[in-house]
Amino acid sequence: MTYLVADVQSLVGQEVEIYRNLHKPHGTFSVRVAAGPNRGRVLAHVQHIELKDVTFKVSAAGREKVRATRRKLVHAVVRGEVTAVEMAGDIPLADWLPVRYNPYETDTFIRQDTQTPIAQAAKAIGVSGRVMVAK
Repeated sequence: MTYLVADVQSLVGQEVEIYRNLHKPHGTFSVRVAAGPNRGRVLAHVQHIELKDVTFKVSAAGREKVRATRRKLVHAVVRGEVTAVEMAGDIPLADWLPVRYNPYETDTFIRQDTQTPIAQAAKAIGVSGRVMVAK
C-alpha cells in the first residue's frame, strides 16, 4: 500500500475520515485528516482499519450532484478515532454488522441487516472495501 505518513501505525489515536477509494485496488480505503489545518489531506491508503466513536457523514450537496450527473464523487465518509490499522490475521466477521451507502438508493448510510439509517456507532472496521459496525 502507499503510505503518505512515515509509519501507518502512527495513525492510531488520530481522528480521521475514511472512504472507499475506487481508483486503488479493490478494497482500499483512503484515510484523511478529519480536522485542523490539514483537514482533508490524505494520509494513507489501507486495506484494514478500525475506528471508535464513529459517525457516518453524507454531504447532501455531494449526494445530489452524484444523482444529477451520475458521476462518482467523494461525499460520504466514516469518521472516528483510529484504534488499529492493517491488522494481521483473520477478523471474526460474525462479530460485525455490514453497513452500506448507495447514493442512488438511500440518503444515508444504512445497516444492511435492518435497512435502517445509521448515524453513529461505538466501533467500526473497514475491511476489504466493506464497512462494518460492532454488534
